[in-house]
Amino acid sequence: MAQSSMAQSSMAQSSIAQSSIVQGSTGQAPADQAETPSLEDALADLKPQLILLPFSTFHLIDSKEEEISLKKKESFRLPNGQTLTFRPMYMEKERVGMWLSWKDTDGSDILNTRIHFDADDSVLTGTDYHDNEGRILAIRAVKPQENAAQD
Repeated sequence: MAQSSMAQSSMAQSSIAQSSIVQGSTGQAPADQAETPSLEDALADLKPQLILLPFSTFHLIDSKEEEISLKKKESFRLPNGQTLTFRPMYMEKERVGMWLSWKDTDGSDILNTRIHFDADDSVLTGTDYHDNEGRILAIRAVKPQENAAQD
């Protein structure tokens, strides 16, 4: 992927946002057992981050890749009826700022926050779900290709 050192205009800039919803749960394994958590193959790229969480199994619920323009709000309905809304606030050099709202099927907030992270890296955020379970949102912003801006 090409790296850019020049500032980019926020008017026409867009990026690819990749998001994954993951369910983490604790098993009934003995406390003295130090096993690596169980991950689906589709979650292999998130393994270094997921193994730091207090869950023994991880299950991918949904994954999406969408092009999102800066300063524009985009909403996506998940297969389980929940809604994710993103609003990228900035993408400067290697940093990304994004507001996100994650709503349950009844419209109540699961998570409503701003996050700041390195472009091209995945960031995890989440919340408790049911007993011994958590819902984890993994977000990755991919910088736009520079060759599209060249004449």
